[in-house]
Amino acid sequence: MGKRKAEETNPVVMAIQMEKDGIAFYTKASRKTQNPFGKQMFLSLVEDEKNHLKLLDEILAGQKPAKPKAPAGPGFRTRVSSIFREVTGNVKKKLESNPSDVEAVKIAMEMEDRGFKHYDRHAKQTTDPAEKALFARLAKEEGDHWAILEDTHLYLTDPTTWHYRQNPPLLDGG
Repeated sequence: MGKRKAEETNPVVMAIQMEKDGIAFYTKASRKTQNPFGKQMFLSLVEDEKNHLKLLDEILAGQKPAKPKAPAGPGFRTRVSSIFREVTGNVKKKLESNPSDVEAVKIAMEMEDRGFKHYDRHAKQTTDPAEKALFARLAKEEGDHWAILEDTHLYLTDPTTWHYRQNPPLLDGG
């Protein structure tokens, strides 16, 4: 029982479980959504969460986390922004959202918020500089995920406002 309690309070073990839960949820959401943008966004989240899981598994295995470096490919924000451009560039194809897509985005926002808070708290508490940098990076990435999900929620629930924010009108004072 002592080992189980220690595992439940170990921030790395907790983070690993959060990432596994995220992978499972985002995989399921990508299969269920009918919205092509939503499908690509959830698959992109799966990719990021798998990368987080790999880093956390290394820490749990007793390996010192490497100094965080920029991800090899384009980051989540870049990947999703390009998906948004593809979607808005194709005006002929109207994308309808359904309540389950909107609910999936809300749940995803809650998951990313919990992840951000967990990583941010651990980054502030740890004294190991490499771990501090890693958890700060993971907190930032979870924050980026949340911001994109918030943007997606607006896109699905109020496309007119979303489009207005993406393409603000030019005001000429002359």
